[in-house]
Amino acid sequence: MSNPKAKLTCYGVHSIPCYRYHQTMHAIGTSHNCMSCIQTDEMHEQRHRKIAELVAEYSVATGTDPAGLRDVFQQLNINNNPPEQAAPDPDADFEEEEAFAEAEDAPGDVAVAQPDNDDAEDAENLLEPVITEDTTQITETMPPPKLTKAEIRAQKKAAKAAKSQSKAAKNQKKHTINVRSEDVALIARILHGDSAANSADTHPLASDKEIDDVIKRNLGYVSNIEAHKKQLLSSIALKRRADRRPSQADEKDEEWENILAAILTKLGIEAAHISASVPSGAGSKKENRRSQRSSEEASALPMTIVANLKVAVKEDLERFINEQKETCVRAGAFWRYVGKPIFDRMTRIAMEVDWKTGMKLKERDE
Repeated sequence: MSNPKAKLTCYGVHSIPCYRYHQTMHAIGTSHNCMSCIQTDEMHEQRHRKIAELVAEYSVATGTDPAGLRDVFQQLNINNNPPEQAAPDPDADFEEEEAFAEAEDAPGDVAVAQPDNDDAEDAENLLEPVITEDTTQITETMPPPKLTKAEIRAQKKAAKAAKSQSKAAKNQKKHTINVRSEDVALIARILHGDSAANSADTHPLASDKEIDDVIKRNLGYVSNIEAHKKQLLSSIALKRRADRRPSQADEKDEEWENILAAILTKLGIEAAHISASVPSGAGSKKENRRSQRSSEEASALPMTIVANLKVAVKEDLERFINEQKETCVRAGAFWRYVGKPIFDRMTRIAMEVDWKTGMKLKERDE
């Protein structure tokens, strides 16, 4: 397909690119099966699902109920707070003992007098062990029996296995969160705006007249991301000191903090937790290891969940904008290479086949 003659005999005749314009060409009607695009979409959805799970964990940890994920959080409260078994009532035991004592002292139950038998008592006394002060002192001062190495190893192994099972049970309980597809779609709209759902429409449309129409639409998705950022920044109050002139790096970091604060606010995170949390990616490796251990020990704390949420949201935003920019670069290179004849073929294909599903819209005119 890299042969220059291929664009005249193959492109738009029986092969087309995927919507991200990867190097591999596909048969007409099968471009939606591009493995690179499928993996990218799956990873993107997994990132959104992880963010939704963190929001749900935060809701459970704080007891709040953010609008938009109410049903999920209600289900989470049920799943993570199973009904505990009723503890035994101490008053019931006391009442049973009192009833038993009253039954013993009740009138009519006359104790049967046993005949005096001195010889029998003497025989029983002979069988009782003789306890003296010396034997008691020896018993108290006697050290416990020393365990063998095999017994010590067995005890350590059993304790380690019990600790591992307890940790696995805690992790399983922590990550057993039911997140619906509707909640994942809501996360996508909050992070990327309403136009993100149409960012895959990068193939030529039947209504396109020139290659510039396709290029402008691809560039429009990148500009929509920037417009969504501005909308997020305008949704919160930006507090800056008038007497301080930050450097370009400081302004970039501050912009990210403001964007993250706006997104977390839309996700229902309290302002106190947003300002107090620190992303786990900052600091030295030693500090990161310490913070990781402390976060594992206190994973249910809202502060730790918000810190992890900041890292996950920033990672998703950075990857999404990079993917859109790379797609624009590949699209521009492809159309500069193939030119207008291939564009005309692709517009005709857009009228005949839905590239997203491969379904034929009408039969091709042979």
